[in-house]
Formats: sequence, C-alpha cells, structure tokens
Amino acid sequence: MVKSFQPVQSTWCPGCGDFGVLAALKRAAANQKVPQHELTVVGGIGCSGGIHNFLELNGIHALHGRLLAQAVGIKLANPQLTVVAAGGDGDGYAIGMGHFMHAFKKNVSILYVVMNNETYGLTKGQASPTSVIGFEGNVEPPFDAILAALSVRADNFVARTFSGDPKTMTKILEEALTFNRAGRGFAFIEDLSPCVTYNDTFKL
Repeated sequence: MVKSFQPVQSTWCPGCGDFGVLAALKRAAANQKVPQHELTVVGGIGCSGGIHNFLELNGIHALHGRLLAQAVGIKLANPQLTVVAAGGDGDGYAIGMGHFMHAFKKNVSILYVVMNNETYGLTKGQASPTSVIGFEGNVEPPFDAILAALSVRADNFVARTFSGDPKTMTKILEEALTFNRAGRGFAFIEDLSPCVTYNDTFKL
C-alpha cells in the first residue's frame, strides 16, 4: 500500500526535514487504509507546500496563506474525503494566521501539518514568525503555535513531532487521521523540520 503513495522525484535539498513528514504521511495513510481516491492534500507556499506534488493522489497548490480556507472548502463540498493541509511556518503563522486561529474555532474535520523550519527556506533564509531572537533579521520572540492552539478550545487534536523521528510521527499522524475520519474535528500537528541549507537545527 505504501508504494501506491510513492512520490515523483522531489526537489527538496538532500537531508531536508520535510522528507520525514512525507515518509510518515505515506505510511500513516497506508496503515490506516485510507483509499487513495479519498485522500486530498492541499499544499501551501514554500518548500513544504510542494508536498502534494510528491504524492500520487488528488491535491492542489493553494494561494499564499490560504491553504486552510481551501482545505475547509474541499471538506465541506465533499465530506467523505480525508483532507490534509500541509505547509510551512511562514505560510501558516504569518499571512495565514487568521485562518490558522479560525480553523480551531470552526473545528472542521481536516488535518493541518505545519513543517516548522524557523525560516523561509525557499527565499533563502529570510526570518519567519518562528525564527529565534538573534536569527538574521529577527528581533522578536518566536511564535509558539502549540500554545496558541491550546488557548482556543480544548477538544481539538494538537501535537508536535520531529521529522528526524518518522516512526513516532507516523504513529501521531495515524491518531490524527483516525480523529479526523471519525468526524471529531480539526487536527493540528506542528512538525519541527530543520532546513539543512539555511537553518540546520539538526546540529543542535
């Protein structure tokens, strides 16, 4: 079953943390026996937003900061689909912040995976909302998405994973997919996904 989700050749840098997310998502969908024609992946902007291009299933590349709005629209129009929105911290926590907070409030049964590399990797290392103080161009404390998520409501699925541990991430993704497919509401996973080119936190 995992082979049926096999991606085309990726354009990510060798060692990119997003590979761990891609592998875990493929395994989780296969382990949960999600029919390929019922899984839709909505990608955001930046490196992580191209994840749907590396999966053989229905997907769409959303506008900057609008992937949650499009993912919710797909789910409302076609409720039997399993909808996964996948993007980066720059997309989700900057221009997409309004949609991010309202997704918890609206509680539509979609899964949102944010690959947080603490930078805009595609624009060659620009500071993002999660960049630490002292990162070039940043003087603000980083945004804590998990804390924000937990402040909105108590019945959503909220988790944090690390792309260097795809086995654990697969397990958590399976739990999130089960939560979604049971119609229990919005699920959010923030994955710490180091950018080996512009912010190699694997070295920390």
